[in-house]
Amino acid sequence: KPVPYAEVEVEYYNEEGKIKPPADPYITQVVKADANGVFTYAMPKAGWWGFAALSTADFKLKHEGKEYPVEIGAVLWVKTREMR
Repeated sequence: KPVPYAEVEVEYYNEEGKIKPPADPYITQVVKADANGVFTYAMPKAGWWGFAALSTADFKLKHEGKEYPVEIGAVLWVKTREMR
């Protein structure tokens, strides 16, 4: 089910570690969905891209007498190729 105004984390899978990002914002970027839960992102490089939407559940789990928040998430993986 779409989540209005969800924050979506975007990351490039740097599989071989050959790409050295100049700063942390190049590692994880965050885009925000609109009122319908729709977001857009233009992938600037070929390869695998992960899109993760995370939220906190409206319930908590108990463990050894303590309650802990529950994170709910979904990840979409997209593979892009160079245009030729």
